[in-house]
Amino acid sequence: MSELFVGITTWDDAPFVRRAVAALRRTAPDIDMRIVAWDNGSQRETLAALEDSGVPYYSQQYPQGDALNALLELSDAPYTLLMHSDVFMLHERWFPMLRACMDARELVLISPEDIGLGNMNRRALGTGMPERSFMLFDTAKIKTCRTVRWGRFLEYLVRGKKINSFRRLDFYSNHITHRLPALLSAHGFTWQMLQPLSSPREASPWFTL
Repeated sequence: MSELFVGITTWDDAPFVRRAVAALRRTAPDIDMRIVAWDNGSQRETLAALEDSGVPYYSQQYPQGDALNALLELSDAPYTLLMHSDVFMLHERWFPMLRACMDARELVLISPEDIGLGNMNRRALGTGMPERSFMLFDTAKIKTCRTVRWGRFLEYLVRGKKINSFRRLDFYSNHITHRLPALLSAHGFTWQMLQPLSSPREASPWFTL
């Protein structure tokens, strides 16, 4: 069993996929990590990028909430990271540092604050909610927070769609993650917000594709 399961949602984003996967492997070379993608019906180029990167994938058009739940269901690792394909890891110790934080405290989720497009957007509103592009979970604990969504179960049953699990985590608000803090609190759990930092304006980019 791997220590870390990484679930990546993709959709027509071949330029990002290769670099996101490469960055994961470069910054966590000693971590037993399993990477799986859930693709929302991309063109062949994105699927080829996943294949070239050696990442197994499922290709089925799902709402984002269902795709995230499908990936969570696949995880049997102690820690699960659900992320977007345009997230690139830069620090070589990102996982050991976050793992130590989670191990030292009763946390279930570590995620940046959802600030939308940056400081000029939701930052002024102070959402205080998790950002869906990067969510690191304690797998066993977060799975206890799932509930049966009978409406979705019946809808999929009628349409003949594949049902991965009857129990779902509530990724179904308008912003995907904004119900999670209340849900975790109801189960006696907490989450840790990471403070996003905006890059200063420079004459040339400090990171490029």
